[in-house]
Amino acid sequence: MIEAAHRRAVSRALRLIVDEEMVVVRSGASGALRHKPADLIVGRFDHYTTREGDPNIHSHCVVMNVAGAPAEALSGRFRYKHLTTDPDQVFKLQRMIGAVYRAELASELAQHPGARFREAGQGQWEIAGISQELLDSFSKRSAQIEDYAGSGASPAQREIAALATRKGKD
Repeated sequence: MIEAAHRRAVSRALRLIVDEEMVVVRSGASGALRHKPADLIVGRFDHYTTREGDPNIHSHCVVMNVAGAPAEALSGRFRYKHLTTDPDQVFKLQRMIGAVYRAELASELAQHPGARFREAGQGQWEIAGISQELLDSFSKRSAQIEDYAGSGASPAQREIAALATRKGKD
């Protein structure tokens, strides 16, 4: 149930990239005309644990630099064209993409009887009813980062600690 909800939420977040025109297909002389892609080619890699082996369903998505151009933009022909991305726009909207993912995931999970959520700080939420002891046992990275940076560390210091203590992949 959780995996299916996660997959649908990732798909919705990816759809936002097209809907908000974070990527466009160019056509015409020197690519002067810009169109919403007819499709998006994405390499999606689903993972189920962290590097520490803690449970953590997440997906890495790589958007290919080519997409289908709408047939009407190409005089009735359909073909694949290079994408143009706006890195500044993607950076600005990355929080929105994450928020759309989390909202969609919560909506999907809320459809199941007994599903409850609780605030987890910084706009995050978690499934309610899981003991703090169990959460702590599956939060090895948080403990490693806090041990390295200290409990009063700034976000920048925590980021440095995260990179300094990050293990390689098995």
